[in-house]
Amino acid sequence: MYTFTKDYDGGLHRSPINPDFFLTLGIIDTAMLTWNQEIVSAFRQPGLSSVPEGFLAENFEERIEHMETLSAKISGMGEVEAEQEVHRVFVDGLVYEARTGIYSNLHSASLYERGYDHPETVRLAHM
Repeated sequence: MYTFTKDYDGGLHRSPINPDFFLTLGIIDTAMLTWNQEIVSAFRQPGLSSVPEGFLAENFEERIEHMETLSAKISGMGEVEAEQEVHRVFVDGLVYEARTGIYSNLHSASLYERGYDHPETVRLAHM
């Protein structure tokens, strides 16, 4: 098993790796590298896409709570309601932790179904 590194001149260097190191981590896998020009010459690096104007406002909900605002909001509440509001603000991000990775999965599915250059795939990539 070897690791390949490229130097600044484009030269490729091969260094031996002890596979036991990866086995203990549980991250061993197989990779195939092809330099055959008949195979790889048809592949082209896709261009980068930039985030469209207004993308954040159209696709994300901005909820920023400042302590002054929260303090003013809970000042007129009862003790139980105020405590619930403070908990809601402080743990809101934790409640939705299960949603982490959903857009990544949607993006992968869109890549498979529609391709890299489809507008929905690009939108999901920016999410």
